[in-house]
Amino acid sequence: MDDLASLSCPPKFRAMHTFHNYYSGTSLASVPLLFVGGNHEASSHLREVFHGGWIAPNMYYLGAAGAVSFNGIRIAGISGIYKSHDYHKGHFEIPPYNSSSLRSAYHTRSIEVFQLKALRHADIDVFVSHDWPTGIALKGDLDELLRIKSFLRKEIADGSFGSPPLADLLDTLEPKYWFAAHMHVKYPAIHTHASGAKTKFLALDKIRPGGDFLQVVDVEPTTPFEPAHPSEANALCYDPLWMAALKETYPLMNFTSARTQLPTSLPDQPSADAVTAMRDAIVAANGSLAIPANFVRVDPFAGGVYHPGSPQTVALLALLGIDSPALRADDYVELSPTGTPSAPPPSLLPQPPQSLLTPQQPLPPAPAGPSGRKPLVLPPPVNTSAAPNADVIHMSASSSDDEE
Repeated sequence: MDDLASLSCPPKFRAMHTFHNYYSGTSLASVPLLFVGGNHEASSHLREVFHGGWIAPNMYYLGAAGAVSFNGIRIAGISGIYKSHDYHKGHFEIPPYNSSSLRSAYHTRSIEVFQLKALRHADIDVFVSHDWPTGIALKGDLDELLRIKSFLRKEIADGSFGSPPLADLLDTLEPKYWFAAHMHVKYPAIHTHASGAKTKFLALDKIRPGGDFLQVVDVEPTTPFEPAHPSEANALCYDPLWMAALKETYPLMNFTSARTQLPTSLPDQPSADAVTAMRDAIVAANGSLAIPANFVRVDPFAGGVYHPGSPQTVALLALLGIDSPALRADDYVELSPTGTPSAPPPSLLPQPPQSLLTPQQPLPPAPAGPSGRKPLVLPPPVNTSAAPNADVIHMSASSSDDEE
């Protein structure tokens, strides 16, 4: 109940589906799932693993921002959507949410963009975001995009569509691939950087009948993968460079609503010694760089008191050698294997806007997929080296994006 109340979305979408089966361990994801947050997540649950962690066995949240590797493929990402009025604030939101913090909790912040720029000299194979970088809509078949999403015409024309900080990150990091979502439409594009490097961008539709929500892309690591320990093969692994960058920039973290004070210059990339020291610390604690399967079910409302912490965050902060009182990571109560989470007292329930406190409505039937979808051929002037498996991609009509 508390997770649904911390979900910013129309009331008709607030329903218990199947995630509880994965959280309890009744079901298990057949392959590792790595994700970032968008604007319709259970913010209270993600807050427990703010810097990344398992939200259920085999389901890993990258955090407000983060980077990991899988078989040598470096994957970085950032959560949330851009709103200028919250961008420079700290992450002050914590349950019980009010009508404002329920939404601002998932707004992208400047500190994460700053921290990710410390990876600018690294080889990033994949970057994942929910929002689109500003300007990326001009790098694919714009006419086809506007045919499906005509309401975007004005924003794209005046340059207000998308996230300016993500456009900055795109040009700073130059990842090989950038995957996004948010607009509920499949859209491929290729962005050419001043250096001549290219980033292959792909957004996907939401999961629904007839939607183009799935694509297989073959990604090869920039650096050949040689696991130092057998447990690192076919496993999500910590990225010592990102962990070192997070440690060095942590004094700038802000968990208040005040403006975050950041240097005007780019962050320094961690030194080779700092990265080696971080690697050694991770291996000493866990035996290898593989992220341990340390998911623990917690009871956030045990005893009628809100407990925002998680043993996963405690372990991660210990690796960094950092104390972060604002996260209250050590304030948690573990559930027994057969235990049921306590129901929160009414006074502790996250408080959504009054307009959302309406009776649950049944879900409407999903729209049927369009017939005779027009194949989108990537335009030669922009997409001179089309992505694997993406030379011809179908774009499908989609309902307009839900209000934030």
